[in-house]
Amino acid sequence: RKAELLKEERELAQQKADLERREFVADALVKEQMNEVERCINGRFRLVRFRMYSPQLNGGEKPDCVMLSRTDGAKYMDMNSAQKINAGLDIINALCAFHGVCAPVFIDNAEGVNEFIPAVPQLVKLAVTNDRQLVIKNNN
Repeated sequence: RKAELLKEERELAQQKADLERREFVADALVKEQMNEVERCINGRFRLVRFRMYSPQLNGGEKPDCVMLSRTDGAKYMDMNSAQKINAGLDIINALCAFHGVCAPVFIDNAEGVNEFIPAVPQLVKLAVTNDRQLVIKNNN
């Protein structure tokens, strides 16, 4: 009986190793698919990029979707107001190009941005001024 149990233990150990190998291959396939999605998506943007995986303390990675600045790698929540507005314009440009549509974009607090990235849609910039009356400027 002992010999039978030892044989069964070896067979089960081999089955476990085979399943672990298959699991590793499946995980590698999912990771490579996400890397390809990340490359495809990030190719559409100039100022931002998206990270699809976050590293974990145990050395593994977990699926995630975080927007980062291409220039300094800052997360969206850590960007200043001008960076956030231009990042939004970058995303809008990519969506306009992808879907082939445009709509006017209203930008509030536009006084906080020195230089806007070139945008596909019409921009309506709302800014605080000391003017007594509403001033409309046409900046072609």
